[in-house]
Amino acid sequence: VLGSYLGLFMGFLCFLGAFGCFFGRCYFFYCFHVLSGIFLLFLWRVVFVCFFWVLLCVSLGAVVYLSFRAFLGVLFLRGVFACCFGVIICELCGGFSCFLQNIHIELSVNDGKDIRMLKKFLLVLVACVTFVSGARAEIKVDIIAGAAEPISVAVQKIETVGNVSGDDAKMVRDVVDADLKSTGLFRIVARDALPEFVEMGKLPDFTLWSAVKADVLVQAKLSAESGGRYNLEFYVWDVNGKEQIEAQSLVASKKSARRLAHIMADAIYERLTGEVGYFDTQIVFIAETGPVDQRIKRMAIMDQDGYGMRYLSDKDTFVMSPHFSPNMQTIVFLSFRDDDPMVWTLDLETGEQRRLGQFGGMNFAPRFSPDGSKIALSLVKDGITHIYEYDIETKALKQLTFDY
Repeated sequence: VLGSYLGLFMGFLCFLGAFGCFFGRCYFFYCFHVLSGIFLLFLWRVVFVCFFWVLLCVSLGAVVYLSFRAFLGVLFLRGVFACCFGVIICELCGGFSCFLQNIHIELSVNDGKDIRMLKKFLLVLVACVTFVSGARAEIKVDIIAGAAEPISVAVQKIETVGNVSGDDAKMVRDVVDADLKSTGLFRIVARDALPEFVEMGKLPDFTLWSAVKADVLVQAKLSAESGGRYNLEFYVWDVNGKEQIEAQSLVASKKSARRLAHIMADAIYERLTGEVGYFDTQIVFIAETGPVDQRIKRMAIMDQDGYGMRYLSDKDTFVMSPHFSPNMQTIVFLSFRDDDPMVWTLDLETGEQRRLGQFGGMNFAPRFSPDGSKIALSLVKDGITHIYEYDIETKALKQLTFDY
């Protein structure tokens, strides 16, 4: 009886060895062990000693093969351990049970029923193990690249010289902090953690700044000049390298103090990443207001951070497709003024609007050329739409697409 139970247990261990082979992606030995397990579960009475020697040799071959592949870096080490553990235990128990099965022992009827019930249970268990092993065979990839640590930037309080508004100085610092932080590439050091205030023209104590884990230190000074202008000077220091890596001086009207902050953030961004900054940019778009059944669409413009939104068209004129010129000073758009869909341009500095021309048909989808000297647009003539090129200086219209 003991030999019979051990024979069934050995068959189960064959499937355990098969699981190890499958987990290690050694599919030939996996199939071999599955067939061996089925054979042992059903025909354990007629198993011969030589069969176990063959099974043992094949199992050792699987161990050597998997270990060699693991040495080459092809398999996971855990797959090899699982295979070795399952296969070796399987063959040891199998050999021992084979020895016991050669002793003629008669089983009672009740024992035979117990054995058959145990067989059914093991078959169900083997099916579950095989299903789980197949489910675990799928390849899983963990993407860990690109998780670079953000650069720690410490922006000092802005120095002021002359008749400078304290609110303007604070605003410049706040905007620079917000611009850099919004990219996700930088971590702004908390202001209450700054170890010292370094005046412009003096060398920082890099040991103190390293202690607060600052990689970059930014100093700035805002000075009032004649004619209602501001002069913004700033230095950028590499704390770890203990050197100055950027220094600029910017001049603009006092009402453009916020833009000075964006330009300063652009310079810092470009110096630290090598890419051109985008903080000193604006967005032109069509804004919708009013109830759902009475929507009003107007052309609007705002800074890239959402500040300073203002309308560029009235609510009585329907406009579409606004686009900037390369120098960001002119907007081209489609206007339905007087129920006549035509392409217009808007000068942001003067507010002047100008219609491109009378083309004798509906025109839409205008875009500036890269040099800003031409405008591409779609024009409908005789019910057929083609793309045209309009020269702003010569006012010449040139057809670019044709019917063939």
